[in-house]
Amino acid sequence: MYELDKQDECECAVPQKYVERFNLPVYRNVRTWPPCVLLHRCLPTSGCCTPPMTCGPSKIDVVHIPFMVFTIYDLRASLEPTEAFFYSFVNHTQCACQLEGDVPRYICDKKCPEPFQKTFVGPTCLCECLSNGKTDNKFCKEIKGGARTLPAQAAECVRSGGCYKPLCEVGEFNAATGYCPLSDDYALPAHAFGDNPSMHRHYRAHLRLPERPTSISNSSATGENVTASNSSATGENVTASNSSATGENVTASNSSATGENVRLGRT
Repeated sequence: MYELDKQDECECAVPQKYVERFNLPVYRNVRTWPPCVLLHRCLPTSGCCTPPMTCGPSKIDVVHIPFMVFTIYDLRASLEPTEAFFYSFVNHTQCACQLEGDVPRYICDKKCPEPFQKTFVGPTCLCECLSNGKTDNKFCKEIKGGARTLPAQAAECVRSGGCYKPLCEVGEFNAATGYCPLSDDYALPAHAFGDNPSMHRHYRAHLRLPERPTSISNSSATGENVTASNSSATGENVTASNSSATGENVTASNSSATGENVRLGRT
């Protein structure tokens, strides 16, 4: 006989265990671990509510779950992780009877570092590259892909806790360096290194761009020579532009020990 004292367990209060699979791209020689993660959900079947109410989440949180990436070079060889990332999931922490569709949003009380903008995905918010005509979307995507560093002021906002971390193309934003991990657009694939797995995903670091190229402009109305010189010991781009009304000469010299690129432009 059904025990009436179990009626309390029918209340919409405690989230149920819920298994969700990591939604990651699948590659032939790449495996991830773990493949799934245990979360909690408030579903219509999680508790009994009087119509038109239904059981749903009254409190939610975002959890960051670590997972490992394994690259298979030889099926006979032992697997060793080549990378580790964090993946974000929405987790329900408390249930209550509510109107269907009345799902609470995760409290987003911080701002996003520029040029990223806040957007909602389901109940949670993310700092994403949005194209609305007001933001430098190309610049934002370069940061997201790991090719360019987040501007110093924005990176400091993340480090101080005043801003959320921006969403990266792969992996998680590194607040210490100001970079996202380089995406596959900027990383050499594993097969490029043959039998040397330790070289996997060696980054083409020379493709990384500076925070913003240094600009030297000449707005003189008369002919004048403009010289841009780079004597840095590290790779850095220097841009020289000439906006004079008359044809001036522009000369660029590079005395760096590591051969930086110098770009010239006439506006």
